Amino acid sequence: MIAHWIVYCAAVGLVLSLGALALERALRACALPTRWAWAAAMLLTLAVPAAGRLLPREAAPVPLPRTAAPAAAGERVSWDDLPLRTPAPRRVDLSALDRPLLLAWGAASAATLLGLLAMAARPLARRGAGRRPRAGVARHRPGGGGPLPQPNRAP
Repeated sequence: MIAHWIVYCAAVGLVLSLGALALERALRACALPTRWAWAAAMLLTLAVPAAGRLLPREAAPVPLPRTAAPAAAGERVSWDDLPLRTPAPRRVDLSALDRPLLLAWGAASAATLLGLLAMAARPLARRGAGRRPRAGVARHRPGGGGPLPQPNRAP
């Protein structure tokens, strides 16, 4: 089930990305901003599969089995009247891939989260580095109250 869901989400994302690329080129030709085309494509890449999963669907009709009418005494029965037992078409079973795909998805999600946290921490570390006092530069009080007293230095 997970493999089918991954293929469906990837197909939706691919179609929306191609649409965003075409829209970007059209917007660029008209000298208009293009970021909203990509923002919409990213939002729809998440929303379309979620809507397909969460919205209620009508139940599929159940096909009734074909039954033969009982033959009366002395009537001939044709081969077309008899129910046929044909083997079901062979389907690709991807359920064996569910566990490895779930583990790969979890690992990729954890790596993405760690990468986002590392990217968020880097600017915070740079901001803190810019506030350190430098040697030989007078520090000032917050609000423009003049320089802070410097420590006594021995000659």
